[in-house]
Amino acid sequence: MMGFGGAGVTGFLVGVSLWVSLVVALSALGAAAAGALGREKGARRASLVSLTGTWILQFLLAGAVAARWVEVGHQPWQTLYEVLLLVSAFLVFSYLLVRFALREFRSTRIAGAIFDFFTALTAGATALLLVIGMGKDDSASVLPPALKSYWMAPHVVAYTFAYATLAIACVAVVTWWSVSLLKKVRGGRVSEETARWLREFDRFAYAIVAVGFPFLTAALLMGSLWGQEAWGSYWGWDSKEVAALISWIIYVIYLHLRLVAGWRGGKLYTVLFLGAVSIAVCFLLFSYLPASFSSLHKYAG
Repeated sequence: MMGFGGAGVTGFLVGVSLWVSLVVALSALGAAAAGALGREKGARRASLVSLTGTWILQFLLAGAVAARWVEVGHQPWQTLYEVLLLVSAFLVFSYLLVRFALREFRSTRIAGAIFDFFTALTAGATALLLVIGMGKDDSASVLPPALKSYWMAPHVVAYTFAYATLAIACVAVVTWWSVSLLKKVRGGRVSEETARWLREFDRFAYAIVAVGFPFLTAALLMGSLWGQEAWGSYWGWDSKEVAALISWIIYVIYLHLRLVAGWRGGKLYTVLFLGAVSIAVCFLLFSYLPASFSSLHKYAG
């Protein structure tokens, strides 16, 4: 039994990725601190280091996924080891997508410092996924007949991209909570830049969910079609299916509260956080629950 950082090219690349993610987190924290203190030159340098490191991390993780594909001889997302690797790669990809698509939210000094903190949290989350993977079995497994389907690739890729993107939304919420807490500690006295970022955060979070939610929906639908093909039923009320449905419903509630009920602020962001918790239970904790033992969706390894 070998986890991330174990034998082979995949293990080497993931081991390096873990160290790079830690460097990115520390440099981004340094950039955030320097930006908050008004040391713009130091903030720019540290931010450039973190961005460069993030791109390096993306290529390392993509390479690790490719290497794993060659090692096992089939699509590398059957075991939890493999899925954790894929989600890590998509988490970094989703962050880069958000960084450049929503660059307006880091256009000022304070906003840039907040975004650097956001970067640090994302890199830390990536490192955590890699560390979790270190305890998983990296043995190659033969695909069972049910997984030899053309639905497998789009279903799994859609889910992992959705999970990664919605995790980025959760990281954004934690960033908002952190800045809001700082505002309370300072008795409400913050710069106009900070106050404006807090007010405009709703648009930032919604834009991320608007990308991730369609993929979450598509993955759920493709899973249903795959179930009909493999087991003769579109929906079997398997415990994993129910857990995935609950996650989807939470994001539907978020969209309803925002678009129909007009909610804004902390209560709405709590729903986003709960959605991420639900995903974490479905994705990471499900295998440890008694209900998973009889599930057809339990990851190998």
